[in-house]
Amino acid sequence: MCSVIKGEVIEGKKLGRKLGFPTANIELEVTDSTPNGIYAVEVELDGIEYFGVANIGIRPTIKDSDVKLLEVYIFDLSKDIYGKELRVKLSVWLREERKFEDIDELQRQIAEDVESAKKYFKL
Repeated sequence: MCSVIKGEVIEGKKLGRKLGFPTANIELEVTDSTPNGIYAVEVELDGIEYFGVANIGIRPTIKDSDVKLLEVYIFDLSKDIYGKELRVKLSVWLREERKFEDIDELQRQIAEDVESAKKYFKL
């Protein structure tokens, strides 16, 4: 896999924060052909490497836009990084992006995705 996406962190709707998984959002180029889905990722920020889980897609459960976004939940990071440049390496594809019945179901799945990514990285 090992695709790399670079971009500036933009402000989102802060839904991830409300769900307990704050995300760094990067708007993707219209020409980006990376498949939508959930990925275990390695993230470089200010020269420091972190691990996380990312969604690439249009967020069908929320469905507030058709804009393709990269949303990254970075493990063990709790500082404001708006405007910062991220380098996100897609290490392994975990699953397809899909629509959930409600926010609670989405929140449970995110927790499972986090555990899957941590197992992949042996954290």
